[in-house]
Amino acid sequence: MANWLEENKYLVLKAFSDSVNADMSGGWRGIIEEGDLDFVIYDDGGGIKIFIANETMSLPLDSIGIEGGTSKTDFIEALEAAELIIGYDVAKFDLPLIEHFLEVKIDTLTKDLLSDCIEATEKHYVSKTERIPLETLYKANKGWRKHINFRPQYLTTLYSRIRDWRRGGTRSVLRSVKFDVFLITETAQSIYQKNQITFPDKETGKSISIPHKF
Repeated sequence: MANWLEENKYLVLKAFSDSVNADMSGGWRGIIEEGDLDFVIYDDGGGIKIFIANETMSLPLDSIGIEGGTSKTDFIEALEAAELIIGYDVAKFDLPLIEHFLEVKIDTLTKDLLSDCIEATEKHYVSKTERIPLETLYKANKGWRKHINFRPQYLTTLYSRIRDWRRGGTRSVLRSVKFDVFLITETAQSIYQKNQITFPDKETGKSISIPHKF
């Protein structure tokens, strides 16, 4: 998995902000403009790393096997050095939030698994689309399987993460966001290797595969 990212100069990331509230105005734009970035967990093939927005914040990084955070300069360099940034809702949420905080424009190409699966469902259903949850997309393309990094208990919603974070449960939030990076990486690699996106039909539950060029 790591070699696949490193060899292709791909970078997988997931950002977290505890100030993303449902009552923010202006849709995603309101979230980006009003929200504050807390941290970003990413993997460029050289292992899991974290960028912490507030340098004075102390986080239990041992819970995700990281000794220390990446500096702002190194994080920007990693984003710019990548040939492709991969994520789930990365185009509308993660990257704009990161750019807003860093006050820089990242021109690296992106691969958004959420957008890709929405397009795939449109080809299948013709007149409608479906938003496929990340864990469902992973299961359809990789299957639930034993893996050293696979921890189903880390599957949590955004709002439960925000709740846990505000209650001091930083350890569980770090683990769940790291797990997202794992799911994104594994799912993207499967799509890359098979040249297709697979998802369950909403009515029948049958696996549907749509040709897709990574």
